[in-house]
Amino acid sequence: MKVYLDSSWWISLKIKGDRNHEKAVKILEKFQPKADFLWTVLHQMEVYNSLRQLEYQKVIASKESQRLIEALEDEILEGFWLRQDLEWNKVIDIYEKNSFLHGVKHRVRAMDLMHISAAISMRAEGFVSYDEDQVKSAKRIGLEILT
Repeated sequence: MKVYLDSSWWISLKIKGDRNHEKAVKILEKFQPKADFLWTVLHQMEVYNSLRQLEYQKVIASKESQRLIEALEDEILEGFWLRQDLEWNKVIDIYEKNSFLHGVKHRVRAMDLMHISAAISMRAEGFVSYDEDQVKSAKRIGLEILT
């Protein structure tokens, strides 16, 4: 089973004080090792910057963002998370179609729709996010939401 985890899940898993940390841990325990948790360049961009922003905002300690990023990179190299390259033309086509269908009817942010489109393009069988608007969009578009 391929599971696409939005950046909100990754932050919740890595930041013990996050309000969704326990939920993120439970998802991990529930689906690992039977599931492949997908990691893409979109995650790398958003998660790494989010960790740096949390350090900037003093939510996490100085140099903690770099420690967490290095730990994630080690986990990826060890195969704990399944690194997948995106077929960008496919992702953009899915994005444009769903932006056209939903963008004027519902609140959907660009990066949220990019993650949803990436999940669809990789044929993810489950999707996890702690962003309520993104979850609503993913459901409307047809992704199975895992809790």
